[in-house]
Order: sequence, then structure tokens, then C-alpha cells
Amino acid sequence: MTRVHVAAITCRGLVREHNEDSVGVFGWLAPQEMSAPVVLACKSPDSALVVVADGLGGHRAGEVASRFVVTRLIEALPELVDGESIARVFERAHEDLLKSGRDNADLTGTATTATALLVRRERVFLCHVGDSRAYYAEPGLIVPLTEDDVAEDASGALTQVLGGLPGHGVRPHLRVVEPAERQRFLLCTDGLHSFVDADVLREAAVLDTVHEAAEGLHAAAMAAGAPDNVSLCVVDVWREGEDHD
Repeated sequence: MTRVHVAAITCRGLVREHNEDSVGVFGWLAPQEMSAPVVLACKSPDSALVVVADGLGGHRAGEVASRFVVTRLIEALPELVDGESIARVFERAHEDLLKSGRDNADLTGTATTATALLVRRERVFLCHVGDSRAYYAEPGLIVPLTEDDVAEDASGALTQVLGGLPGHGVRPHLRVVEPAERQRFLLCTDGLHSFVDADVLREAAVLDTVHEAAEGLHAAAMAAGAPDNVSLCVVDVWREGEDHD
């Protein structure tokens, strides 16, 4: 039997006027502003989806792009079976965002990052584009499972996003995580990982429950000034009575 517990929160932070991030858990699309984490649970899921997306603040309608992609993934959940199936949704969403920009000048250049985690009985699948991250966490350890799509020069510009300006393709990154009896993952936008010290992330991410961990991480972002939108999901996966060899 597989159980998945998720604590999720998304907010505009302490500086930005609007929240351009979006979060989806299972079939739930989070509201744009939350004051405390919400915990969701799923027992013996065929597929359990968790996704965070960060609409680009320097582009028009970033919140439209992030919410569009998260909604697309939630709607596609019955067909999501592995990382490649998530990537196909990413690629279709990318093309649709580009088309929206061609058809509506107000949406020209709208773009978003996205990181999705899919829990199935046999494995955990990750797919991402941009600099929203996924981590694996256990006491004393937090390990990035994603690699930021960021230029190596001093600009720090994103090298690929979903949507954006015409003429840019997208190649989603895929990763497979083998199952274990218990696993904890953290998904977050750069409003958390860019401003909270790695030592604080490591300590807060492994607090006893997903709710406590999400509260601790959110509090750390607020203590750091929260200059950007903050979105995060703490995910616990338990597998009981299963052979993981």
C-alpha cells in the first residue's frame, strides 16, 4: 500500500503585489494566496501528482501562464504514467502559451517554470523546466533532484521556460527516483530556495510532519524578507508491505 501526504502553501511574499506562482496537489488547484499550509492525503493512489510553477515576473500575465500549466497537468492526471507523459503535457502547454501570445498582445511573452512530481507504486517521476526545484530530504541531508535552467554567465537568466517568446523550443528534464519504504520530497519555487540558507532548508524540511515542515520553511522565507512569491510542497511517501528490490 502506498500513502502520500502533502503540505502545500503559496503566497505573494512580503514585497510583491501579486502572486504569479501556482500549486497543484492531486486534483486540487491551490488558491493564489494562502496564509497557512494545507495538508492533503491520498491512500493507495494510481498516480499522485504534485506540481509548482512560477510565472515570470518580468513578463506579462505570469500568473496566467503558471495557472494554465498546473491546470493542464491536473486535467491530464489520468494519462500521466511516467516522466515522458508529463513532458508531453509540458510541450503541449508550451505551444499553447506561445499561440496565446500570438493571438493576444496582452499575453505576448507570458511564461512560467514548472516542476512536477508523480508518485506511482513502482517509482517516483520528476519532470521540470526552469528553476523551480525538487529536493529529496532526510535527517541531516537535502539533495537537489533538479538542475536549474539558468545561464552560466552573471545574468542568471533562465535558459528555457514554458511559453515565452516565439522561436524558442523546450526540452523538459526527466528523472526517475527508485522507491523506498519512506521518502520525503520538497518542491519549491525560487522564492524559497534563492533566499533561504541551505542549512535552514535542510533542518526545516525534515521536521516531523509535512505540516510542520511546510510551516517551518514558509516561516524561514518570511524571516528572510520574502522578496519574491513563495510556493512549496512537502511530500511524504510511505510504502508498506511492498517489495522494493
